[in-house]
This record gives sequence, structure tokens and C-alpha cells, in this order.
Amino acid sequence: GGEQDAFGAADGTPGAPWFPALERLLRKAVRHRVPTLAVCLGAQLLAIAGAGAVERSAAGPEIGPRLVARRDRAADDPLFAEVPFAPDVLQWHRDEISRLPAGAVLLAASTHFPNQAFRLGPAAWGVQFHIECDTAMFAGWVTDGIAEILELGLDPVALIESVDAVLPDVEEVWRP
Repeated sequence: GGEQDAFGAADGTPGAPWFPALERLLRKAVRHRVPTLAVCLGAQLLAIAGAGAVERSAAGPEIGPRLVARRDRAADDPLFAEVPFAPDVLQWHRDEISRLPAGAVLLAASTHFPNQAFRLGPAAWGVQFHIECDTAMFAGWVTDGIAEILELGLDPVALIESVDAVLPDVEEVWRP
């Protein structure tokens, strides 16, 4: 994850100087079937590395606990087969994977962000959401992004409390 945009600037400058090398590494991981889990910005970079597309979302930012819906093809996936139909996840992004790479398998979707999780090749997964954080980490994001939180009309304390409330469910689903 990270605050950078996965897509480049209008002049072609990458979102971060190391992104081109990282995209090459992701392509190599897919090609050589190296098990890879790409989270949020990482999923966006995995999509771009595979010739997908990422852009600023017209739906606006997605922040806080949400549900995603498991897609039918997830039933045959080694990581997603046991995931329930609508698991809790934590979101914090303003960009979206607008086009999956050719051959990618869509594993989870949501109403405003249809490409929430995918597999590229047999061993590389991208998840737009966060399954790796705890309340303290999310609270740090809220503190660092307080201007955006307030601009969106979100109550920072209620947001952190809502994350804390769903963490047991997030851990139950995603820890295995």
C-alpha cells in the first residue's frame, strides 16, 4: 500500500520513481509463478504490470469497513475458495482498478468498485482492500489523513470505532 497513485502523471512520470522496477518485478513474479499478494496500491500496480488500467475513481474515495461480494470463479481459487459470500474488509483508496489484465480472474467485487480482488496467473493475487491492518494502524491512517476525513464529512472517532467493531470478522475470514 501507499499514498502514491499507481498511474503516471499526464507527462508520463510514474507515481513513484521505483514503480517501473516494481512493475517489472511483478511481471516476473507472475511469469515465474512466484506466490504474490498485492494489497491496495500493490493490487493496482499488479493490474498495471499486467496491462490493466487504474484511474481516479468517479465514485470518490472508499474509506472504512465495507463488504465485498465473492464472485463465482472464486470457488475454484486456492485462496478464495473458503471465503464467505460477502466478507468484511477495510478500505482506504481513492483510485480504482478500472480494467483487469487480460486473463485475470475476478474474485471479488463491490457496487462502486467492481474489481476488488483478482488473480493473475496461478499464483499472484491482488486485493484492493486491506486485510493486514489492525485498529491502531487504521487510526494512524485517520490521523495522517484527517483533512480528507473531515472534508468527506466522516467522523474520525466513529470511523475508527467501526473498524474496531469489524476486526474480529476480518480476522476470522482472512487470517486463515
